[in-house]
Amino acid sequence: MTPIINNEDLTEKPLGNENRAVFDCGDAYVNGYIQSDRIVRDVQNYETAAFVFVAPASQTIASYYTLSNTSVKKALFSNKERRSLSYPATPAAIIGYLGVDKNFKGNHLGIFTLKRALQRCLDLSRECGCAVVVLDVETGNKIALAMYEKAGFKEFHEPEGEGSVALAQTKKLYMTMPNIKAALEG
Repeated sequence: MTPIINNEDLTEKPLGNENRAVFDCGDAYVNGYIQSDRIVRDVQNYETAAFVFVAPASQTIASYYTLSNTSVKKALFSNKERRSLSYPATPAAIIGYLGVDKNFKGNHLGIFTLKRALQRCLDLSRECGCAVVVLDVETGNKIALAMYEKAGFKEFHEPEGEGSVALAQTKKLYMTMPNIKAALEG
């Protein structure tokens, strides 16, 4: 394990010329995206923004996350939350990928990376309007599920008959901007 005394020692920056081929978080899906040319193409086409945390000495990618825009049907929120929403579809940011290299695990880098992603979403929401952050997590990934739930993410309410067959192996989670703001300030 690479010793990092403080996650603040890492440098956060947009994805650049880093060696993506050696990144290994233990999840083939998350590894496959950062190691492929697809991530570069998605960034170049403005379909996603990708950010990496780099270890200063080795310039190794310690963690990364991606952000994109989406919208969420009002019907997926709880009754209480629905009452506060103005439109049938709510503008949202999506954390598409988030991974921590196995060599950097044990330093709470996952939650550190998540907090930075949420802070970036909160900052951007003040400029372009974004009411919620969403993500999908594999139901079998107990560590990630626990991290997101501890951070304050909740599972969407699925109206009867509208479950997604394609995402049967995942949970769709969300966190509203007021809750993100409170969590980051608390």
